[in-house]
Amino acid sequence: TISPRTGARMAEFRTTVTGNKTKLVTPPLNLTTLTNPQLTFYYANVNWVGDIDELRIFYKTSDTGAWVQIGTDYTAEQTSWTQVTLALPNPSATYYIAFEATSNWARGLNLEDVTVNGTLSNNDFNSSAFSLYPNPVKDNLNIGYKETVKNVEIYNLLGQMVASKNINANEGNIDLSALASGNYLAKVYFENSVKSIKIIKQ
Repeated sequence: TISPRTGARMAEFRTTVTGNKTKLVTPPLNLTTLTNPQLTFYYANVNWVGDIDELRIFYKTSDTGAWVQIGTDYTAEQTSWTQVTLALPNPSATYYIAFEATSNWARGLNLEDVTVNGTLSNNDFNSSAFSLYPNPVKDNLNIGYKETVKNVEIYNLLGQMVASKNINANEGNIDLSALASGNYLAKVYFENSVKSIKIIKQ
């Protein structure tokens, strides 16, 4: 009874065995560039003769870490797409989020439009003394600052590091010619601060 909220697809978990469980797990996300990161998603879980499938949200801060539940037990029926926003505690460079579904032999648990967002951290950064160009970039991305640029890391929108380079100078560059076209996040490390900037790869 539920259709995709946006686009042509959605995630759905449905079995005919009560008690079956599964986790839908994100790739590792780097949340260290965000202040007050938040998770937003939409879900629905229509009943079948009074039975309702259940949803729980977990996170862990490393591949080998323990799952920790956040939010509540989503066990009440939602007959249409329902939005949930949760604060993400203890952000790390390898952050995983899991959506755990438990079957009660109902019509299924549906999940859509999962996003993670927050405010980029700039610390004690002097923007007027910083340069990053060209943006959009085709090949080499040039970086300069009044202090030593320690290194630069490039992340895709899944939070996966796709390029990095140690610079250890006031000016330097990183070759991005091998990256696919799209949006990325450049995380530039200095002596006493970090700067995160959205870049576009042509």
